[in-house]
Amino acid sequence: MCIVPDLPGHGESREQRFSIRSCADELLAYLEKQHGDKDVTVIGFSLGSQVALQMVAQNSRRISRVMLNSASVHPLPMMKKVITPLMYVSHPLVKWRTFSKL
Repeated sequence: MCIVPDLPGHGESREQRFSIRSCADELLAYLEKQHGDKDVTVIGFSLGSQVALQMVAQNSRRISRVMLNSASVHPLPMMKKVITPLMYVSHPLVKWRTFSKL
């Protein structure tokens, strides 16, 4: 069975606040409720890999295998100052069809 969660702040849950720790808590609680003692493999890409890493840190007994791809595991303080302005500046480019095709 493969489960693909809709992370808070994304997709259908975009109105919810996102934190790596709370997301890991919710996913671990879901796995415990739905899958009991079964072996669990967690795969995470980018932000999902940070959530997967947090899940392992919180409850390593629960997860038997992990695959992480593109996890930034070192905090980058300067990025907090840069990301928000970049999002506002780059968002209109997504709507520009020529740019999107490039």
